Amino acid sequence: MGNFEVVKCLVEVDKADVNKAIKDGATSLVIASHKGCLEIVKCLVVEGKAEVDKANKNGATPLFIASQEGKLEDMKCLVEEGKIEVDKANNNGVTPLYIESQQGRLEVVKCLVEEGKAGVDKTNNNGDTTLSIASG
Repeated sequence: MGNFEVVKCLVEVDKADVNKAIKDGATSLVIASHKGCLEIVKCLVVEGKAEVDKANKNGATPLFIASQEGKLEDMKCLVEEGKIEVDKANNNGVTPLYIESQQGRLEVVKCLVEEGKAGVDKTNNNGDTTLSIASG
């Protein structure tokens, strides 16, 4: 689940490049969002000034990954702390709101719509909307 103290040291003391990506394009913020490491997510965003919308090679941003993994607290942190584009879609045109609508996670849908001002009528590459996916 990550090592917060080491990350904090690397970010604050050693000034590590928080936006440097590994082979698949994932940054440390994408990895922390995937694992649900809230303290590390906060550290990377607030202290490290991580690029919150930097996507991996599949177009998945940290918010998208946190959404996919159902990490509500990480998502809230990204929406509240980062100047984030909540409607940024992956390479298939799928947004975090689309995922949450599909999964039926009401609390997360509310967070994205109310706090993040997510666009409810965006469509994916197949023309599906969040409402159509939630309806079926």
